[in-house]
Amino acid sequence: MNRKGQTSIEFLFLFLIMLYYLTTVIQPAVDAAGLKILEVNRTGQAKLAAMKLANAINEIGTLSGDSRKTIWIFAADCTEIKCNSAENTIDYNAKFGMQPVQPGSTDYSMDCTAGIANMPQFSHAGTISVLKDITLNCLNFHADTSNTLIGYQTPKDKVIITKNSTANTVLVQSA
Repeated sequence: MNRKGQTSIEFLFLFLIMLYYLTTVIQPAVDAAGLKILEVNRTGQAKLAAMKLANAINEIGTLSGDSRKTIWIFAADCTEIKCNSAENTIDYNAKFGMQPVQPGSTDYSMDCTAGIANMPQFSHAGTISVLKDITLNCLNFHADTSNTLIGYQTPKDKVIITKNSTANTVLVQSA
């Protein structure tokens, strides 16, 4: 075998080793980093929505007289924003259950349920407190009885916050 042929074979062998390294080590690390970015993004969006709601409640609750404010809240897929009048808090929860659409694909779909075989479910939850002087009424926060906005059902929701000065309560309801 001549010298040029041997060099070509060695180069091809090194190229195959690099390609194998990229597909087995680098690509899974990039996929995992992408999922972490989605996780942080979804948690941040849920926290921002809860903070926006709590800040609006605090603003209306501290005003004198009857007051009303309308805000829009965005809840991403698989996030929940809950009005908790018993504890005077706004709670948020972001759930994760990502899986590739096809094996080896970088396109991921979200499944909010826990029914995926061999797929771990993660969630990040938190609580934003409302001022203690405010009596929170969440009875009409959402159409169902759970008082929870769920992102995949209503990604963008109009919320009306109304203060009744005679009863000294703040009513939170989605429109």
